[in-house]
Amino acid sequence: MVSLVFRYSITCTATVKSDVYSFGVVLLEIISGQRPILFSAGKPLHIAQWAKSLLYTGDLLGIVDGRIEGRYSIKSIRRVADVAVRCTSDRGEDRPTMTFIVQELKEALQMDLSDSVDEGYTFASGSRTEQSEITDLSFIDAPTAPPAR
Repeated sequence: MVSLVFRYSITCTATVKSDVYSFGVVLLEIISGQRPILFSAGKPLHIAQWAKSLLYTGDLLGIVDGRIEGRYSIKSIRRVADVAVRCTSDRGEDRPTMTFIVQELKEALQMDLSDSVDEGYTFASGSRTEQSEITDLSFIDAPTAPPAR
């Protein structure tokens, strides 16, 4: 992370791979409900470092925001968390393309929709949800390459 910030501060230009990193941070924020910088024992800790340490020890549920407990498919949230961690890889060349990310997120959504029919979701009210009418995900297009700078 330091090299990304340092590189940006020198060049003042974002790259496709730095955008992917930022997108991964946003995914982690959405999944966890946490801010990008957390504090552990009074010291700042980046959300990517925090999430990676929990995922590497197998504690997927440790990063999921408790406010959404029971409203997601474990397989789906695992897929999204894996994508987010890959996006926040320290080395830009190890980060996935946005096309890959979009495909993975579409598949995670499909998993979530199909699991919701099989398992149902428990919301704060305790009611079971109806099957979503969204079955065609073609409206989610892979991003096109930005114009050359």
